[in-house]
Amino acid sequence: MLLYLKKRGGGQTRFLSGQGFVAGYTLFTRFIRGASGVTSDRHHTSFACAPLPLTNDTQSFVRQSRKIGFTLAEVLITLGIIGIVAAMTMPTLIQKYKKQEYSTRLKKFNSLMAQAALMYNAENNTTNADWVLPSGGADNVEVFWNTYYAPYFKNIVKTKKSGIYYNVYFSEGTRLQMYKGGVVIDVFLDINGDKGPNKEAIDKYHFLMGRGTFEPFTWLEWDTITNINDRLPEGETPVTRNFKNRDNVLRFCKYGSKSFCGQLLKLDGWEFKDDYPYKL
Repeated sequence: MLLYLKKRGGGQTRFLSGQGFVAGYTLFTRFIRGASGVTSDRHHTSFACAPLPLTNDTQSFVRQSRKIGFTLAEVLITLGIIGIVAAMTMPTLIQKYKKQEYSTRLKKFNSLMAQAALMYNAENNTTNADWVLPSGGADNVEVFWNTYYAPYFKNIVKTKKSGIYYNVYFSEGTRLQMYKGGVVIDVFLDINGDKGPNKEAIDKYHFLMGRGTFEPFTWLEWDTITNINDRLPEGETPVTRNFKNRDNVLRFCKYGSKSFCGQLLKLDGWEFKDDYPYKL
């Protein structure tokens, strides 16, 4: 088998055929290294080269090299599958993250409120019975807060009055919205401050603040037992005044006012269980 190279007199340049490009390149390399004999005549110079058979490894390499890469259709199908999986899993992951974040903030804030009341009584040699509740109006609520609680919170970033409400903002983004609507002070703890959705039982939770106390809302005058039981699905167990029973409080939260959901969270250790009625 000959490998012809073009010279001055012209002639045809021809590469090895039949064994493929890899074998030809190998033979040419062997010639360059002096592994072949040389003959010449008047018209052209020829180089006598012994053919080198393709090994199994070389054949496998040639076959596999033709299979490297993906078609556009394969890429698009893969991306589509990834998108479907992400769309199915992301909402669940977001819900799980929100539940953990909200649970942590609820636990922390309730702990801080309890500690503040204890510290005030210890420093002033008082009991909860000595606390003086304010009359109506944001100004009076502000005085109450600044007297009993504000000195023990180091993360307050600003306060603001808005109509009947006195608002306190904390560094982690939480907002406390207070007003004196009855015997005690109604408090809405908004986990993410002014950000939406600002809806009860979702990112906003109702509490009652009294003389050294801070507890979830359980005031039945807002939604009587009779009204709630009238809204229950057929076959559902009627609610009672027992706010220590979880199943009973769950029905209050689900079928009554959403203000009762704070008590459900308290009974669950400030965690959002799988049967919590509302999506965060």
